[in-house]
Amino acid sequence: MTELIVLLIFFSSLFIFLFNSFHYLMMIISLEMTMLSLIFSYVYVFTPNSGSYAFLFLITVIVCMGSFGITLVTWSYRSFGKDSSFFY
Repeated sequence: MTELIVLLIFFSSLFIFLFNSFHYLMMIISLEMTMLSLIFSYVYVFTPNSGSYAFLFLITVIVCMGSFGITLVTWSYRSFGKDSSFFY
């Protein structure tokens, strides 16, 4: 059951990483999923007998940092009005 939760969070964060710049709601979800996936994957990977998920944790961190970076770029463009039509 825990494996399914970790995989669901991973693929959700991957989906948001690919599509979060198209809508304002996706930016908010991206921030929430970044925190949730980091917390869940960290707790699950560093519990006993779950060393096989270390690679999944590494990929999740990379995806979430990319998602967070895209979110910050999108937010800065919208906040300062630079090329804001590109994001709508």
